[in-house]
Amino acid sequence: MIKIVLNEALISFATALIGVISLTLTLKARSKLSAGTFKTYVNYYLAISLLLLGFAIWKIMQALFNLTSFRHIYTEYAFLSLIFIIFGLASRKMFIMSKEFGFSEKTDKIRKILRKKRLRS
Repeated sequence: MIKIVLNEALISFATALIGVISLTLTLKARSKLSAGTFKTYVNYYLAISLLLLGFAIWKIMQALFNLTSFRHIYTEYAFLSLIFIIFGLASRKMFIMSKEFGFSEKTDKIRKILRKKRLRS
């Protein structure tokens, strides 16, 4: 039992450490970006990274202090729910942007024009 808890705590600690590194790099990148759409996506990524880091820390606490009551399990689900809600919001924003700036309909026309030009050359 102790070995399993220790292994889970070590894995959670390693995950949290990776999360801190990811968060640090994201904050550095965010500080260099000008305001705009891309910075908005970085903000979503930052929020998700923070929640994932919080989740990893929560898992460390669960493993070390054997937190298994329903209240503790619901906290875990709350973290995951918030993460997926933010993923959903970011995905919706990307979908809207793809409709505004997407060239998928025009791509075939552009290819045909380029082929015709190559055949003439």
